[in-house]
Amino acid sequence: MMKKFLKSGLAMTAALLLATGTAHAQEASKRDAIYYNVVLVDFKPGKTGAALKIIKDYFQKASDMAGTAKPVQHGMMTGNWDMMLIWTMEGGMADAEWVNSPRDLKWITALAELTGSQEKAMAKWQEYQSLVAKTTSAYSYVEN
Repeated sequence: MMKKFLKSGLAMTAALLLATGTAHAQEASKRDAIYYNVVLVDFKPGKTGAALKIIKDYFQKASDMAGTAKPVQHGMMTGNWDMMLIWTMEGGMADAEWVNSPRDLKWITALAELTGSQEKAMAKWQEYQSLVAKTTSAYSYVEN
């Protein structure tokens, strides 16, 4: 009985698409949009100032040295998050495929130069992470 219902439901949907011309009128196309990676950060109580100092003194300077884009940084006034960071995804959604992008590698190399070594760069990153209670991220877009 269920199989018959599913088959008839699928057949009905296909018939409606064909009757309305939707199936024929649709063409493969990509969205004309700018994509963003949005990260929300909640710092541990009393740690926001220390985290912002690391961002200013190290992370932003590393971006300047590496020539990589800095995120738009929003301080949150309400809700459960202290900060929102928004990076433009220059390569579109393909940027999400990277584990370590060339941009990321340039940035961490600059951070290592700024701190004095790869180990010190990782220690600075860990120090920042120790100030973070939780994060979440999402992808968004704005159509052109």
